[in-house]
Amino acid sequence: METDGDVGLAARCNSFLREYEDRVAVYRKWDMPRPEFLYLKELGEKLPPFPEHKRIDSNLVTKCESNVYFTGCLQDGRMQYQAASDSAFVRGEIYILLHLFNGMAPSEILSEQTRPALKSFFRKLTEIAPISTKRQYGLEGMYERIAAMARYCGSGQCRCDEADPAVSPVPLVSPVEDAK
Repeated sequence: METDGDVGLAARCNSFLREYEDRVAVYRKWDMPRPEFLYLKELGEKLPPFPEHKRIDSNLVTKCESNVYFTGCLQDGRMQYQAASDSAFVRGEIYILLHLFNGMAPSEILSEQTRPALKSFFRKLTEIAPISTKRQYGLEGMYERIAAMARYCGSGQCRCDEADPAVSPVPLVSPVEDAK
């Protein structure tokens, strides 16, 4: 049986872009104002609640202007991420990244094909969505956090806590450690 993690990142990216373009096209037919923003905000509203006790400094993504909290853990060999932000639009961006990376194995997330596929995705996304250069920088920071958690959990140092199966925090990895 195929799980979400069995679908490659490039396929997930392309599928999401088609979905995004289709939804924005429907909003345009309805004469909705700023459909790209509207759909991004709508995506953010789909995020599951993020526990208050996980809104701690070690879970903050440093490259984001908004407060963005990211946690992750390994469950049955697949990464499970959870995140939150104080910005409605950033929550939409978080939803996109969770849609892409939840359920992937650490090795898939850390594959050398991931970064080029993600850069291509970001480039295509900026053509159809309101993602400024600053927001792209924040998305890159979120991906770095996702990769750091995959690296840490892939080494066998973390797993989902049965008492809190959504996710548990992992140590923050500095950019210097991340580059190794």
